[in-house]
Amino acid sequence: MRLHKQFKTENAFLAAQFRRRGPLVMAHRGTAVGSIPENSTGAVIAAVRSGADVVEIDVTGSRDGAFFAHHDGVEGQHLSTPTNLALLTEAEIESVSYRWLDQPDRPVRLERLAALLEPFAHTEVLFQIDRSWPWWPDVLHVLASLHMTQQLIVKCPAAMGDAVDALASMPVKFPYVAMCQTLAETELHLENPDLNLIGVEVIFTGSDSPFVRPETITRLHDLGLTVWVNTLVLPNGVPLAGEYDDERALYEGPDAAWGPLLDLGIDVIQTDWPWLLAACRHDRAASRA
Repeated sequence: MRLHKQFKTENAFLAAQFRRRGPLVMAHRGTAVGSIPENSTGAVIAAVRSGADVVEIDVTGSRDGAFFAHHDGVEGQHLSTPTNLALLTEAEIESVSYRWLDQPDRPVRLERLAALLEPFAHTEVLFQIDRSWPWWPDVLHVLASLHMTQQLIVKCPAAMGDAVDALASMPVKFPYVAMCQTLAETELHLENPDLNLIGVEVIFTGSDSPFVRPETITRLHDLGLTVWVNTLVLPNGVPLAGEYDDERALYEGPDAAWGPLLDLGIDVIQTDWPWLLAACRHDRAASRA
C-alpha cells in the first residue's frame, strides 16, 4: 500500500492489517440485523463479530453544525421524520428515532458521530467515514479531536476538487481513498504531497470495464495504491461493481461474485454480508494452504 515516509505513523495500523489479513472485509453501515440499526454502536460490534475488518459509517450534518451517524436520503424509509436531516437543527435530530425499531418506552435514537467512534479508540476496529465531505473541513476537525487518525479512513470523489483541497489543508493527515469512475481519476492526486492517498475506490458498471482487467489492478498497485470495491446492491439500482454484487454472492454462491474480485487482487471489498465474505476469504486461503 501507499506509504509516504511522512505518513508512516498515520498508516501503520492499516498496513499491519493488510499484512496480517490480506484483502479486507468492509461492512456497509456496520451490520444491522434484528433490533440493531445501521450506523450505530451495535452495528459496529455486530460487524466486527461477523468478520469485518473495516466498518463503513455515514455522516450527516445538522443545519446548525452537529454531526450524526446517518445516511441522508433514506429518512422516509427508516426514521420518524421524512425530512432530510441536513435541514433540521441539532435539537430536532435528537428527537428523531428509527420508527421501525422503536419499542414501548424505548425509542431507538440516532447517534452522534463522535459518540459512536470514541469508544473504539485504540482498539483494532478500522472505520471508513463516508458521505462526510459536504461538511469538510468541520467534520474533519471533529474526527481529529478523537485522536484516532490511524483508525479513520476518509473518502470523497477524486474529482471533487474543493473537498480534496480541504482535506489536503488539514494538519492531521487521515488516510484517504479517492472515489474514481475513470482511470484518469485514479491518478489525479498522486503527486499531492499534502494528501495521504492510500487507495482508490473504483466504480464500474460491467465486466468490460478497465477496472476488471488484471493489468489495471497491477498498475494501480505499482503506483502504491490499494484498490477498494463496493459490491452493494443499492435501492436506486445503479451498480457499483458491475455484476459482481452481493445478490449474486447470495444466489449463486460467494465465490461467484467475490471470487473474481479477489482473483484480481482487490484489496478491500465492501458488502452488506460481511460474514459470508469473511468465510469466502477463509475458504479460499485454506484451499491454497
